[in-house]
Amino acid sequence: MAVCQRTSVALATVLFSMAMAVTQAAGTTASKNNDIGGKGNDGPKGEGLVVAACRNMSNGFLSTKTHFDEERCVSALRSDRWSATAKDHGDLAMIAMDVLSYRSDEAAAKIGDILSDLTVHNRTWRAFQFCSAHYASMVRTLPACRDMFLGLMPLGKKAPCFHPIEDDAGDVLRCLDSIGEEASECDLMLANHQGAEKMEWFDKVVKHVSLAWGLVEMATDCLDNDSHW
Repeated sequence: MAVCQRTSVALATVLFSMAMAVTQAAGTTASKNNDIGGKGNDGPKGEGLVVAACRNMSNGFLSTKTHFDEERCVSALRSDRWSATAKDHGDLAMIAMDVLSYRSDEAAAKIGDILSDLTVHNRTWRAFQFCSAHYASMVRTLPACRDMFLGLMPLGKKAPCFHPIEDDAGDVLRCLDSIGEEASECDLMLANHQGAEKMEWFDKVVKHVSLAWGLVEMATDCLDNDSHW
């Protein structure tokens, strides 16, 4: 009877050891699969994509045009929760335009608040009136830019670039270019008038336009070297 009990204990020990080995092997495989699928040391795939895109944005050929360092780029994109599930640069460009839309609306509301507090129609008042007109135009134009890019997203890097007839990535860049001009004109106007201390809000919008613009270039391989802002 004692021999039988010892045999049972030994068998149970062997089975337990085998189960632990299988569990550890499964855990290792799952860890590898997570890394391959985009969930490793850098978190979800979208998060790794954000970091890589922003690193290219700040260190590559776009750095002189987008004026965004890696940290601010990552912060801007991660402010939208959909960045965690982004699959490619096209998704990031859409997110950047959504963030830009929010920032533009926020700045337009800020202009309204400032104007309501200005009782004297002086140079500062005129500067913010100027900005109000520009931001009204930007808020109307941005959805058109977004819709243009949405139609091109399935083509990705195969989208036409500045094609004379077809809808193409160049149209999106021209659209964003017009918004960038509006935003920078306001920025410049405030820099030259008494409202200069309130520029921070509007300088950020210019940077957000450039971020969206740069990501569209990355998503389509269509480069716009003729921007005017």
